[in-house]
Amino acid sequence: MGTPPRNTTTNVTITVLDENDNTPRIENIDTFDNPLVALGNATSVVIIPESQSTYTPILKLMVNDVDEGNNGDFVYMLSEDSSNPFFVIDRFLGELESREELDYESINNFNLTIIVVDRGQPSLNISHNVVVNISDVNDCVPDFGFSSSSLFTSLDEELSVGTLVMSFTAMDCDSSNNGLVEYSITSGDQYEHFTINNTTGHLVTNVVLDRENISEYLLVITAADHGQPSLNSSVELTVSLNDVNDNAPQFQFLPRNVTVSESIPLSSIVTTISAVDSDTSSTVSYQIGSHVFSISQIGVVTLSETLDREMISRYNITITATDGLNSNVAQLLVVVEDVNDNSPVFSNTSCQVPIFLREDVNEDTTVCNVSATDADEGNNGRILYSFLNTQELFAIDRTTGRISTQGSFDHELQSIYNLGVQAQDQADVLSQRRVTVYTVFVEVVDLNDNTPQFTQDVYYGTVIENSSAVFDILSVSATDQDATSLNNEVQYTLRAGNGSDRFVIDFSSGVIRNRIKLDREDISVYNITVVGSNTDAIPALSATATAVITVQDVNEFPPVFVSPPSRVNVSEYPTNESILQLQSDDMDDNPGAVFSYFILTRIPNSPFSLGSSDGHLVLTGTLDYEQRQDYNLMFQVSDGDKSSNASIIIEVIDENDNKPYFSNVDVDGFIRASVVEEQDAAYVTMLSFIDADSNENYINSTMHLISATGMTTNLDASDYFDLDSLTGNLTVSMPVDREENEVFVLNVTVNNTSPGVYCSVNSSMCNLFSFAQVLVTVLDVNDNSPVFFNKTYNSDITTTHGIGQRVLQVKATDDDQLFGPIIYDLNMEVGNTRFDIDEESGEIVTVASFLNNAGEQFTFTVIAKDNGGVGVYNSGEATFTVIVLDNLQRVVIVFGCSKSLIEPLADNITRSLENITGYEIRLETVEPHYQRDKVTGEKLTSNDSFTDVVFYATRRSDNKIVEGEEVLSVLDINLLEEMLGITDTCKIQLAQPVQELLIASKEDLTSLQVVLIILAGLIGSGGLLMLCLSYRQRYIGTHLKQERYMADIFYGPSDNIEDIERRKITTETFEMVGEPITQSKPMEVQPYQDWSQPANVEMRPNTTKRTLKRDNPLYESQEIHMEMFADMSETDFSEEDEAGLLAAAIADDDEEDPDELVTAI
Repeated sequence: MGTPPRNTTTNVTITVLDENDNTPRIENIDTFDNPLVALGNATSVVIIPESQSTYTPILKLMVNDVDEGNNGDFVYMLSEDSSNPFFVIDRFLGELESREELDYESINNFNLTIIVVDRGQPSLNISHNVVVNISDVNDCVPDFGFSSSSLFTSLDEELSVGTLVMSFTAMDCDSSNNGLVEYSITSGDQYEHFTINNTTGHLVTNVVLDRENISEYLLVITAADHGQPSLNSSVELTVSLNDVNDNAPQFQFLPRNVTVSESIPLSSIVTTISAVDSDTSSTVSYQIGSHVFSISQIGVVTLSETLDREMISRYNITITATDGLNSNVAQLLVVVEDVNDNSPVFSNTSCQVPIFLREDVNEDTTVCNVSATDADEGNNGRILYSFLNTQELFAIDRTTGRISTQGSFDHELQSIYNLGVQAQDQADVLSQRRVTVYTVFVEVVDLNDNTPQFTQDVYYGTVIENSSAVFDILSVSATDQDATSLNNEVQYTLRAGNGSDRFVIDFSSGVIRNRIKLDREDISVYNITVVGSNTDAIPALSATATAVITVQDVNEFPPVFVSPPSRVNVSEYPTNESILQLQSDDMDDNPGAVFSYFILTRIPNSPFSLGSSDGHLVLTGTLDYEQRQDYNLMFQVSDGDKSSNASIIIEVIDENDNKPYFSNVDVDGFIRASVVEEQDAAYVTMLSFIDADSNENYINSTMHLISATGMTTNLDASDYFDLDSLTGNLTVSMPVDREENEVFVLNVTVNNTSPGVYCSVNSSMCNLFSFAQVLVTVLDVNDNSPVFFNKTYNSDITTTHGIGQRVLQVKATDDDQLFGPIIYDLNMEVGNTRFDIDEESGEIVTVASFLNNAGEQFTFTVIAKDNGGVGVYNSGEATFTVIVLDNLQRVVIVFGCSKSLIEPLADNITRSLENITGYEIRLETVEPHYQRDKVTGEKLTSNDSFTDVVFYATRRSDNKIVEGEEVLSVLDINLLEEMLGITDTCKIQLAQPVQELLIASKEDLTSLQVVLIILAGLIGSGGLLMLCLSYRQRYIGTHLKQERYMADIFYGPSDNIEDIERRKITTETFEMVGEPITQSKPMEVQPYQDWSQPANVEMRPNTTKRTLKRDNPLYESQEIHMEMFADMSETDFSEEDEAGLLAAAIADDDEEDPDELVTAI
């Protein structure tokens, strides 16, 4: 170091080079207002709605890397495990976005891994798990699931409230409240006739529906979810009401009798019937109780079968007009007029069998006599005979029918005559004459009148000399033109002379043979006369020919066949074709030798022909394998001296020329089988077939099921059956239901295919087939329960309903066939056996009194059981409800016009009564005004000019029945008439409770007198007797007073006692106002009528009803016993007594009534 030390300075910059030693670090997460849940440093959960738009940022990682340069630069990426089409991350900004639309219902969460990688070497990275949860958005509309938005259903009118119309179910794929659906009726139910359960979707009736008021409803059913905003969908439901049928058709036009000709053609109109039905929805159809006539659905009676007056001259026919539920019958008499409708009929005569005539028969010989009869009379039954065609050799007598000969016959020209003989009646009108034809068969018997004819005059043949063998030298042939074998069979003989004794001829074939050795040096040529004759015929005829036989030198070696085949195959069908050619040779040194060929085997009607000179065997006939399979033929070759034989088998090759046929077909052409219903893979039957061809031609035959049809529903049932094509086993592949289809028709075929078999005639024969139909009957099992026509039955009865009287009849049906009849039963509480049911008819009757049960309701179960066996049955149930009504609870309104005018207003009457009274109204009957028997309730007489409308009312609040008087107290008659819009002719005549109070009849009074007489014996006969007479007087006085008041009603008031006879009420008088009176029957009167008014005052309640006064003379009895009018003449009082009693009764209106007097006694 120097002294003084010196120094200098400089600045040195040290640059620290960055190493990539810091990993990128997540400092913050931006979720763009999306909810974020941190599950630690490495995982975040973000929630986004499924409706978020694509490429909208979901979250952003805020990352920092303290390194510099590339070490501090970084990029974002999704791990390969997180690769999916729904999300993408910006490599530089780190923003996670959705690039596909999201659907909560498909995928509601995603697990993603975001990797942040810097660009250092080596690079460093950090990963962060992100769970993306998708929140539900109300984006699904409730879906009813119907293919159409317009639905249709129908139901009967008058069904009870709460009847199910239809059930709706709408599906909403959203979750929570977004998927919660409510149902409502949003249109078409302005009168609130329906209601729908907002939770279950069950649409039910809210009132008793009336088709005549509204026949069809168009309801809009809406399903809305609970989302915000709510989504909804709707369907339109058309509800159509079905009409109820309650009227039988009535005949409008029905002739009593009709006359028709027996000759009218089938389908001719006989007459026309007309009937109408007052029901709006009913269609009248007709039925006729005769198979000879038929009736159309528009009432046209036509002829169905041919008429024959000789068999039936008149028909009394029952005709029924029905609307399907109700019917009416009438009688129609059809008288048949006679015409010339019978043709002559040939009877048993000598002409029935073939007639044989000799060829030489004489002229005018009787052949036979024809005879015919005609059932008609007069000229219609008179018959003349003639030939259909001109006959030269026969004649016929027109009157007697005798057939005779008139010429010469020749069997060889014509042997058979078919004589057409006609018998014609002689009806006056030529065009109406009837003819019957009969054929007479005449055969001309052959006589031997033709001489045999040889085919040649001279026949030539040769024979070898010195041969000890017998040779067929030559053959002669002759024919005879006679027809019968007896006359045309030719036998051959040799005439003696010229050395004929050295030869012999075959009697039948005409072959001439030598019988001894011949010596050419002795005689070289023989001229022999051959005789051909039919020796068995009478007379025998003959002809001759010459046989020239040349004797040749000796021939040493016989000819032999060259390599003859032992077997030759020939097809069934080839004809006129050469089968083979026989070749032969002779060891003799004779190159020009001529050989002759023969078939030695005799075959009747042989199909073969052999060329005698060339040896060609030709098939000249038809071979049939099914008749004969082979022929063993013996052939001979001859050189005229020597010969040799060879046997060859001709084998017939079978052609596939026969169809296979099903073997188990019955006489009707069907294969019948059966199978029990509801069985799976059950055996039905086995099909089999036969084929006349050989085994190789039908071994490949197969059976196939072409189609199957259910006859009831026309169901294509091909999938229900399986047919094994080889074995023929027929089975069901799935269960069948007898109630749907009782019979199945199966079309099956059997095909005969023979691969490799040559068909030489028709190639179609290689594929032969036949069809058959299999009728499969389905056997019944008890798999159905009885079903009632209605699930609920409702009825009402009165307290006076008698024990054993009918309440209602229920009816059930069972689709099963073999398990009837249906048995009915009631299921009621123990001790409450007030009803019983006929187990066969289903009629429900009462077995107890209901006098103390007014207003009560009885509900029980009706059971229908089938006859499935002991302890085994199926059953169905229905609910039956009966309401008991007191006649004071029932109200009758009498309208002054017929039922036909009031009945259409029934629904309006019900609604109007409900609107006026505020009660629920149940209309019982609308019927003509009847007078009824007070004991039995039987309808006795009616007046069709008036109509009774009977009803009862219930309170809407508690459903209790309201007393009739209470109903009438709030009923405004004038308002009711105004609401119904009825005319003066239909004005209301009467409105009151239905009462059945009887005033004691004369017989009751007699019984009372008996009681009083007994009391008189105890108290004292004198005083009691006076008391009885006083009561009798009071009784008659009261009734005479009532008679006077009734006379005041009809004739007007009068104070003249003597005028009562003139003004006396009679049954005919009261019928004028529509209430027929019979003895001992009550008359009901209006309780609100002021009877003190004159008769010409309108007797109808005004808008403000009058209050009856106690001093009104007729108030004391609302029911007047009319017996006094009919039986007054039977009393023992004189006219003076009656007048005095009447005066006393009028003067003493305030005295107690007879019933009070009896009570006092």
